[in-house]
Amino acid sequence: MKITFNTDTYRDQYPGSTIKDKAKTVAQSTLATGQDTVLSSLAKTQDTLQTGLSMAQDAWQQNVKRANKNLKKARKKMKPVLESAQESVQSGLDLAQDAWQQNVKNANKNLKKAKKSITDVQQSVQDQLAGYARKRKWARAVFRLGLLVGIVLVRLYTPWPGSDTRRQLVAWWQRTSQYPRDAQRGC
Repeated sequence: MKITFNTDTYRDQYPGSTIKDKAKTVAQSTLATGQDTVLSSLAKTQDTLQTGLSMAQDAWQQNVKRANKNLKKARKKMKPVLESAQESVQSGLDLAQDAWQQNVKNANKNLKKAKKSITDVQQSVQDQLAGYARKRKWARAVFRLGLLVGIVLVRLYTPWPGSDTRRQLVAWWQRTSQYPRDAQRGC
């Protein structure tokens, strides 16, 4: 901004002042005018910014309302889909649970059958062992009886006289019958 200063006009307006004083007065007046202009521009700028801020907040609130409304619509549209998905999942869970229960029942049945089979096999083995033990016991008894009969027959047909043979048989019998008693006592 260019300021021109006409000294003749200035002297006519401000008589009796020095130029320096007059220049100072003009500068102060110009400064005051500039400050007034800046302050009014600043106030206008602040008003404009405040108006813009208010408009932005209003727009933001409208967008939030619109977004909430769209969200409600989306939820409403998704509700049947979610219900259908929940029903499908529940149905699948029910089927899985039924299958699981059936498998547990089958497993329990199979375990009972296996237990019964094991018990039957165990009983069969025990019966076979008992039969084998009975046969061995019978075979030992028959063998001992045969051995005894054989010894008695051998003694009876020996060339010794009957009284010697009977005496030898009685002595042998006493030694043999005494042996199990000594074994029981630990001798």
